Amino acid sequence: MAKVGARLLGVTFDADGYRPGGKSSPAKTTEVLASIIWDKDARIHAQKLFALTALGDLKGPEVTDGLLKVLVDEKTSSEVYAKAADVLMARKDPDGLPLLVKALDPHVDYIAGTTPRGVDAIARAIGAIGKPEGAQALLAHLEDPATSIATAQVIIEALAECQNPRVLAALRTYLLLYRVDPAFKGEPAVLNATIDALLRLGGSKEREVIAYVAQEPRTHESVAAYAKRALAQDQAESQKKAKSRGGPPEPR
Repeated sequence: MAKVGARLLGVTFDADGYRPGGKSSPAKTTEVLASIIWDKDARIHAQKLFALTALGDLKGPEVTDGLLKVLVDEKTSSEVYAKAADVLMARKDPDGLPLLVKALDPHVDYIAGTTPRGVDAIARAIGAIGKPEGAQALLAHLEDPATSIATAQVIIEALAECQNPRVLAALRTYLLLYRVDPAFKGEPAVLNATIDALLRLGGSKEREVIAYVAQEPRTHESVAAYAKRALAQDQAESQKKAKSRGGPPEPR
């Protein structure tokens, strides 16, 4: 090969007539979009966000799998993470529910060296689907001592959407246990969400528990006040429905 004695900026090869051997198939759209999202080049940040939006418009469990990989990767930037979480929730894809449930398998285990990632986003996605099958995996994280109060609120809101009455006992216990916990005094929203979930999913037993929480002196003042308002609103809605039906209110 001869030296040209100059710096080259580019080279073109003439491949006229060349035909590669073997069979090839066009790349799948999901694979192409995933390759953009996973690219380590930080300069194509906008392209990654666009690829996530485009990926969300496609169907199939492989899309859910790709979005989950973004969420559980500790190197994912905060903006890309937030976009992936929004896309995953907006899909409301029941075919992806088994993958979402499986993604909640990891818990904090110092011996095994495991730490769950993306629990908030996965919980919202399960809640958006609204199937009872997603409740048990959510409940396991609610009962995990390592779960933060903020994450617990997201989980409880998702449990309310799952419409699975099997979670009622755990929600009753959660409300009764933490209504007096000092750690929850400044963060009552999670207990308020628990009250809402109990009223939405439960019956007379749950309303008795909420009435107790509203009246018991040791309950945090803000939680007790919320419980009273929630019960009053629930009763008003019951009477309104009864009036529209022309009959007595349903027993609450």
